[in-house]
Parts: sequence; C-alpha cells; structure tokens
Amino acid sequence: MIVMLIHLTAGRGPAECELAVGRFLTILAQEYDIEVLAKEEGRYAGCFKSALVRTEINNPSLQGTVQWICRSPYRSNHKRKNWFIGVNQVDEPKDCTYETGNGGGVIFQTFRSGGKGGQHINKTESAVRAIHIATGLTAISSDERSQHQNKKTAQERLYELLRQRKEDSLLDEKDALFFNHNNLSRGNPIRIYEGIGFKRIYSGDL
Repeated sequence: MIVMLIHLTAGRGPAECELAVGRFLTILAQEYDIEVLAKEEGRYAGCFKSALVRTEINNPSLQGTVQWICRSPYRSNHKRKNWFIGVNQVDEPKDCTYETGNGGGVIFQTFRSGGKGGQHINKTESAVRAIHIATGLTAISSDERSQHQNKKTAQERLYELLRQRKEDSLLDEKDALFFNHNNLSRGNPIRIYEGIGFKRIYSGDL
C-alpha cells in the first residue's frame, strides 16, 4: 500500500470553511487509519485553516472539493449556506520528516545537490529542503556536506522568510497565497455534506 499525504484546506474562506475542515478531518479519522502530522488552528474551537495527514488511503477519487450545505453557526443572519474546502492527495516524499513548533508544521526533504564538480556532489542526499505546510514557503540548503547542518540551515532560512513575510504584511488574508489554497474549485464536489451534523448526502468517491 502506498503511503499518501492528504492536505485539507479552507483556502481563504471564513470560519465556516475552517469548521468544515475540522468536521471532515473527523470523518477521515472514522473512515480511515490516519496520522495527523500538522494542523493550523482556525478562528474557533474545532476550526482549522489547514491540516496535513498521513494515511494508506488508496482512493484517487478522494481529491478535489468538499461542499458543506448549512446555515452559518457563527452568523445567524448570514444568507450564505454553501461552504467549500479543498482536499489534495499526494505521494509521500522519500526521506521526509515532519516537525511542528512555533513556526508551524514543517516538512523536511533530502535530495542530492547539483552543481559543478566536487567529489561528494550527487553521491549522497545531504541537501535539505524545508517546506512550511501552511504557506508553502520553501528554503533549501546544500552548502554543507552534513545533512544535519543543512537541515538546520534550511530551517533557519525558512523561518527568516516567514519573519520577513510577516513584517511585509504578506500574511494578510487579502494577499496571502497559501499552498493549494488558490486551487480550491467550487464546482463538481467529490462529496457533499448537509446540516450542522455534517450528514453526507453525496459521495463520488465510493
């Protein structure tokens, strides 16, 4: 069985979409054996802007848009009843580790460095790529022969990118381009849920 990573995202949607991520995450845990690697907290309890899980799901159809039809539990006078979240499924990268902390969830990938000459070039996978799950920001280090040192350097560079991005106000909802978030399509949902109880009324992946 191929191990997969599934990224759930509320996109740039409101708290209702974040709640849908939390509810769908619970559904996945009931249907499949999953391991939650990272979650980005939303505005309220049980809400998540995004979540990354590892699983052995072998269901290519479980990728696309999930629709939730429900009156807002947060805004009683709000007319909108349709909320959408994105589900993205990818193979797990080779030699990949995960860490969470003050900087949020981070994926580390090792790979062979390229470049000119050097007897150690392309012989060992010492280069490291650090990916911030919530934003998709990436930093790479291949300067050192030590994988451990490259990992440390890549992480430092990534956190510096995050710091600069925050200082420049690029994390504002209007301007942020979150990883996978902008690919959230509102047509042809793979599943539809209804009501505050999150009852499934349509599923195209069964």
